[in-house]
Amino acid sequence: MKKEIIVDKKKTKTLIKDSKSIRKEFLSLYTKACEEGKEEADFFHNVLKHLYGTEQQISNIRKMDGLEDSEFPRYLMSSKLIHDLFDYLVEDDEIEKMCQCTGVVDEKTNTIVPTEILKLGMSQRSSIYVKGDRRSINNTYSQLDDYLHSIVIQGHRHPGSGPGATQPSSIDLRNHKDMEMCYPVIGIIFVKGGYFRFFSSDDKFEIEIYGTINGKEVVKVDDRTYRIQDVN
Repeated sequence: MKKEIIVDKKKTKTLIKDSKSIRKEFLSLYTKACEEGKEEADFFHNVLKHLYGTEQQISNIRKMDGLEDSEFPRYLMSSKLIHDLFDYLVEDDEIEKMCQCTGVVDEKTNTIVPTEILKLGMSQRSSIYVKGDRRSINNTYSQLDDYLHSIVIQGHRHPGSGPGATQPSSIDLRNHKDMEMCYPVIGIIFVKGGYFRFFSSDDKFEIEIYGTINGKEVVKVDDRTYRIQDVN
């Protein structure tokens, strides 16, 4: 006989909130340990994974019982922000580049609105690889904590052009999965020709783009890929 699961709405919501708060503390410990090259970094990373997994399990139970909206997070993107991201990331050379965005997170409606580009320092750059500078990243995250803000977008460029060049690599997906344990973040990959693709490790999100670029609509190529018209 299947045992009925009785869900206490207030308690499960509090558990998720408490877990997120604890996860934030461990995130600070993890980033500090990484910066200082301490062995404890692996331990803190594993704790973050377990906390994130627990939150997801509780959230799934709430959704099954109708206590939580089962819709995927919805990202409302400004066409101007997209154009600014493209201009910043896609330059004349073929060297990879990265940045992040912060924004407004409305947990009640599961809606996220990216608002500002964060131009991080980069410790390594080549035609096929880019790595953020750890000190620059930590300083940025510390400043965001002062405003109770979060990372919501991680953007970078790929070499090449055309929609096929926007596919995330296995490294992109692996790194992004780690970020998703800590932040409500999706990725954007830009290439020459104006193509860009949204992605995440589980592909469970919705995108809406508002506005035009130079008076023209942003063209939707497929479910996750778009194009800015009339750019090189």
